[in-house]
Amino acid sequence: RRDELKKLLAEDESMYAKELDDLRAVQAAALRELEVELRASYEAAQKASEGDHARVTSTKKKLSDEAERMRLERDARPALDRLESAAQENTTVSTAP
Repeated sequence: RRDELKKLLAEDESMYAKELDDLRAVQAAALRELEVELRASYEAAQKASEGDHARVTSTKKKLSDEAERMRLERDARPALDRLESAAQENTTVSTAP
């Protein structure tokens, strides 16, 4: 009777060990799948972020270039006005009788 109980206990331990190994394998597979999904999600977010960064950088560059152009026009305006004024005086003087 004692030998039978030991045999049954050994069989139960073997069965539980196999079930535990199977559960660990299933859990490991599920974790690998989650890791793959998370990695893909992270990479997609990184690409979207890089695209956003590129758009922001491009827009900032365009606005900076436009601001620089406007500053140059503003700074050049007095000189252009003087040239126009001098040209008009020249025209008026040269057409005078």
